[in-house]
Amino acid sequence: MDKRNLFLGLVKVDEVKQFKYLGMDFSWNLSWKTMRERVVKKANSRILMIPKAISDGIAPDLSIKLWNSLVRPILEFSTEVCERSLWDEAERVQLEMGKRILKVSRSTPSDVVRGELGWWSLKARRDFALLRWWGKIVRMDHSRLTYCVYRFRKANMGVKHSSWCGDVKALLQDLNLTEVWDTEEIGDLNGWSSRLKVLIGNREELEWKNRLLTTSKLRTFRLLKSEFKLEDYLMEVRDPRWRKALTCIRGGSHNLNIEAGRWLGLPVELRTCCVCVTGQIEDERHLMLDCLPYEKLRRRMFFEIRMRSGGRLDLSSARVDDRDNLMDVLIGHCVRDKLDRVSVRNAAAKFVFLALQLRPSILDDG
Repeated sequence: MDKRNLFLGLVKVDEVKQFKYLGMDFSWNLSWKTMRERVVKKANSRILMIPKAISDGIAPDLSIKLWNSLVRPILEFSTEVCERSLWDEAERVQLEMGKRILKVSRSTPSDVVRGELGWWSLKARRDFALLRWWGKIVRMDHSRLTYCVYRFRKANMGVKHSSWCGDVKALLQDLNLTEVWDTEEIGDLNGWSSRLKVLIGNREELEWKNRLLTTSKLRTFRLLKSEFKLEDYLMEVRDPRWRKALTCIRGGSHNLNIEAGRWLGLPVELRTCCVCVTGQIEDERHLMLDCLPYEKLRRRMFFEIRMRSGGRLDLSSARVDDRDNLMDVLIGHCVRDKLDRVSVRNAAAKFVFLALQLRPSILDDG
């Protein structure tokens, strides 16, 4: 800290290591660490208000609204002017909330949680807020103090030190908008916001898809999940137990041997099914379509789908044909008609729940 004495008239100005102004914590070394710690602590205290509602059976879409209105705004306060560095603690808060909404285990991959909910990372949301605020600044009246400060800072940007203007420039370059930094021609603010949503959304989806390709655990998930958006089944499957089971089987967070064997380091060919003992790999497709001890449950599932669709969907004879497509019909997106899709999703989710419930007793008896 500066050891010089500072005066305002004849009054000595106290020198402190940090102070709070307009809800923001400023430190003598220009670090945001203190503010970030306080914000995360406050967000975590708000999260404690939501699990009771979730456990009482509140629907996922309402849980998301609670997150959006009660917790996320705390984490995003003043993000337009804060540094762009990674904020892992905030990302963990969002991930923890997502797992609570989906009612999945802590070991569920973050890309499954964010993918099923269609949630951008908080870093992406900070990038959007930063560029939207920059768009507001460049459209301000040139006599505004904010605009004048921005103009001075842009003209005096250093190449060795990070700055707010440097962050804006780097982000625009990352989005292939270098010419916009030079011209500052963004059009109207609503159009600029829509453009940013598309560009940042596409970047988020591309990075998410690339990560899915590198994780063997998500072999089924990447076949079923092609779009980075909130999944309809979270609102369509009525029983929270069935919904949780469906999320787990889609995202690879279960105790089938394809996953349990991975924990033990077993080669894939040795992760065979101990339920039917046929030597087949016990993966998600084996559970859904092949394993004989679940055949009674499976026939009931196909019967319910056929009856609720008025006979339009007779899937019992489709098991020997395109099996990947049948998996997509049952727990993916192949069914376009909404009423049929709801029927299929509920029947399939019920089957998965009952099969996973039955599995331990079969193994114990064996």
